Amino acid sequence: YEQFPEFEKREVMVVMPTGSGKTGLMSILPFANCKGKVLLITPGKIVRRTVFEEFDTLFNPQNSFLYKHNVILKAGDLPKTLLYQGFKKDSEQEKAIALSKLKEADIVITNIHRINSSSEEVNLMKLVSSDFFDMIIIDEAHHVAAPMWQEALAYFKASKIIKLTATPFRADKLEITNNPLDPIYEYTLGEAIKDGLLKDVIKEVEIPGELEFIHNETGQRLTLEEAKKKLNNDWINKSVALSEVCSKQIIEQTKKVLMDKRKSYPNHRVLAITCNDEHAQSICKWFNNAGMSATYVSTNSNNERENEVRLSDFAQGKYDVM
Repeated sequence: YEQFPEFEKREVMVVMPTGSGKTGLMSILPFANCKGKVLLITPGKIVRRTVFEEFDTLFNPQNSFLYKHNVILKAGDLPKTLLYQGFKKDSEQEKAIALSKLKEADIVITNIHRINSSSEEVNLMKLVSSDFFDMIIIDEAHHVAAPMWQEALAYFKASKIIKLTATPFRADKLEITNNPLDPIYEYTLGEAIKDGLLKDVIKEVEIPGELEFIHNETGQRLTLEEAKKKLNNDWINKSVALSEVCSKQIIEQTKKVLMDKRKSYPNHRVLAITCNDEHAQSICKWFNNAGMSATYVSTNSNNERENEVRLSDFAQGKYDVM
């Protein structure tokens, strides 16, 4: 950071593939780089809870990254971490307690919706001063171009902002960094595989079948090649992802791969990424119809407990597909 003393260059980006130790890096970044409190921002509730489990030095210090990996050998020397969730509405006592906990904490972990929420009992920006944190760490930083992220970064005057992501670009082409030297560090997928952190990619399976596209306005039927010439790639990608025919072909191929994997690894399971909640519900139904038990979690869900139950059930092998 001595190389970037200017305030406008306080934001830097680190690119790492998922599963290569991003949470561990976030745990050690404040050492030698931070002179005050740290704010760690996640995009949603599910990620927030998962990250906090690696930082929880109050209730489960033995499970924290710093303790498990011998970064800090004495539990009493671990930084104090707080999972900020707001306080009870219209209660000055609860508000005072929340503020007291924030002042005691070295690292505050929360999701973006609790920083600039429209609800005053949640909004962190209305509870602490703009210079309350010296360092801000942003997990899943490809979300950072959204207005609520920019509002939060504009409010806090932290001297260092570190953005971590496995995806240094966005579908809407908005920039997620304003530092021309970014990324200041990139750990590639190839390096992670070579170092044994991730499994090698054995093969890419091409899903069989002819694709046909229907133009929303004209009703014209197009082949893939015709669609590429007349329509943009984002429209094509979304059409493929949402297509029931394509999804069912992928599901059948997934089932074959899963059964093959389970010959040597009986507990092998599937993670599937969907476009939105409605799409997730459809995918679950089609997986179930194909004979594979499936469920889903979403950051849009208001039932955080239900998400946690589903994640726990999946981890214990109750579902084939998440």
